[in-house]
Amino acid sequence: MFKTISSHKLLLLWALSFLAFAVPSQAQTGDARLNPEDVIAIIVQNHPEMSIDPVTVGANGAVQAPIIGQLYVAGQTLNEVAATITQKLRVQLRNPRVNVILRQARAERVFVLGAVQKPGVYDLPKGGGVAEALAIAGGGAANGALARATIKRADGTVVPVDLIKAARLPENNLALQAGDVLLIPEITPTRITIRGAVGKPGVYDIADGASIPVSEALALAGGSAPKAALSRAQVTRADGTTVPVDLFKAISLGQPEANILLQSGDILTLPTAASITILGAVQRPGVLDVADGGMSLAEALGLAGGLNVPPTQARISISRTGADGQTQISSVDPVKLLSLREAGQNLRLQEGDLVSVSSKEVQTVFVSGEVRTPGAYEVREGESVAELIVRAGGPTPLASLARISVVKRDGTPQTLNLAAPLIEGSAKAPQFPLQQGDFVVVPKNNSVVLVLGAVQQPGRYPIPETGPFTLGDALAAAGGARDRAKVKEIMLLRQDASIPSTPAVTTKGSTNKSFVPGQPGLQRQIVSVEGTQNGQLALNQPLLPGTIVYVPEGKPTGSGWSNILSSISIISRLFF
Repeated sequence: MFKTISSHKLLLLWALSFLAFAVPSQAQTGDARLNPEDVIAIIVQNHPEMSIDPVTVGANGAVQAPIIGQLYVAGQTLNEVAATITQKLRVQLRNPRVNVILRQARAERVFVLGAVQKPGVYDLPKGGGVAEALAIAGGGAANGALARATIKRADGTVVPVDLIKAARLPENNLALQAGDVLLIPEITPTRITIRGAVGKPGVYDIADGASIPVSEALALAGGSAPKAALSRAQVTRADGTTVPVDLFKAISLGQPEANILLQSGDILTLPTAASITILGAVQRPGVLDVADGGMSLAEALGLAGGLNVPPTQARISISRTGADGQTQISSVDPVKLLSLREAGQNLRLQEGDLVSVSSKEVQTVFVSGEVRTPGAYEVREGESVAELIVRAGGPTPLASLARISVVKRDGTPQTLNLAAPLIEGSAKAPQFPLQQGDFVVVPKNNSVVLVLGAVQQPGRYPIPETGPFTLGDALAAAGGARDRAKVKEIMLLRQDASIPSTPAVTTKGSTNKSFVPGQPGLQRQIVSVEGTQNGQLALNQPLLPGTIVYVPEGKPTGSGWSNILSSISIISRLFF
């Protein structure tokens, strides 16, 4: 750019040199007024003895002429001086013809300073202008701001001068006076700084006082780097304010409103493309470059080659530093993310995010007792005791779910009531973290009812821990009565140490305490499935733990009842 300016100045020097010799001066005409130190010639035609050439106007404004003597000429024009001499010579000559010629006008001493080839003090011919003064000083220097020159007068007046126009147009060639100072200032380059993701970061000069579109400034710096984030450029002004710039719109889309102008002192910063870091249990951990706008977590994991552990055994967390400098950590469920079950799991990643993928630590816990598949199980992170029991096949019918015991490695026991979540499906299960080496023991439910006699499946049936167990529930659990069963004479028996040790016969509808010799007493009750007891149907009567339900087949005699009671007493000792 400076080379172009220099070529213009060379042309200007040629023009000024031409002007210095070709432009006619008022001093060469008869209307020019004489000043002290002017050099003139007085020519009397055909009378060389009366002529004088040259003669200098003295400091007193007078010259000494032959025959005439001292003649005052300062302030008079050449024509006026010639007329005065002609009039005085008429005394001696009949028709004198006199010419007065200005051989050299008094020089105007001026100062040419600043960005010129030869600054200094120069005697400028009278009537010379700023163009001639510049030519005498050798022309402007390479860094001369010719269009912003000034001529300071002796009285302090400052006049702006465009020396480029003065060389082209005579009316702009301002005449100089003695003592004038012509000052050509230096060009102050407009400098802009370009940094960041560009080909050649640095400081660049542009034309004096000019501005430049941001796209042209980027071209000066060699264009953008391959990983430049064009849409996130920024201009910092000299006053410290910042202006966001979308160079993608300015360059690729050609939108003029995005192609802002840069001024002196501006700093253009072009950041690199956003990057995120993925570490841990992925195929290719490292730094990923992302385009403007970021990328989703699933896309980032894909670029990293995917997980190298099963999603069920993976843990994913995202660390992000907020505008306040605080670090925020978000957790993501790998199974839901990769199965696309929940769109909210596929978070949008931002520049600077750190994605950590780790393998969950395997915890082995032992499950024993009343479960269908006892054994050792690897516990998943966050898995509850109830969920672990379900994975162990679930509880058996005889399990006591209100008294599940968890024994820690150090031997410390903990009792949990999981009857509601395991039987009713309630979500309100107690939170109890499992660790390596823990034992989960599901005990038997000893609160049982024994159903005997004419039923499909005689046997021992537990009383549920979440509610009452009625006579109807017990008969249903035993598969119901057989065809010849006497359901109107069902006997309910329960061991009772307070019963006297004498045999008795129980009649229908009565409640007596009877006793088999040598055995604990049995409290007996005869009920009918069609009857009522204490104001409610007998089938809805709650049974207490240890109750024996006997459904007879046919009608036993008195001695038959004794044999039945004796057998039941023996059986009860085996089951209770």
